Amino acid sequence: MGRNHEICGIQIFYKFINHNNKDSEAMKIVMISYNEAADEEMSEALEKLGVAGYTKWINVLGRGRSGGEHFGSHVWPGKNCVIFLAVDEGKKQEIIQEVTALRKTLGHEGIKAFVMPLEEIT
Repeated sequence: MGRNHEICGIQIFYKFINHNNKDSEAMKIVMISYNEAADEEMSEALEKLGVAGYTKWINVLGRGRSGGEHFGSHVWPGKNCVIFLAVDEGKKQEIIQEVTALRKTLGHEGIKAFVMPLEEIT
């Protein structure tokens, strides 16, 4: 059984992972969406955690419950950034803890982390 999701205009399809399989439970995708004003703090947090690689999108437009509207216009100023990371379960926990701490510090700026299973890397 699988599930479709759309993130930043990209269709992602993934299968539910059998958590008894050691290979499949090893990796997760962590997607962090945050206000561009928090970019320096986010970069410092990833460096502090020793994150070796990630994919980052800048100038991302959107609306969220905590961060409000960010459409890069005079009416809805500001933009977001999105970071995708492929990490093991232990590193995922560290990242979630760090994002939770940043949310407490930068709550009005808007920062959220989403976790998804990672089935395969080619």
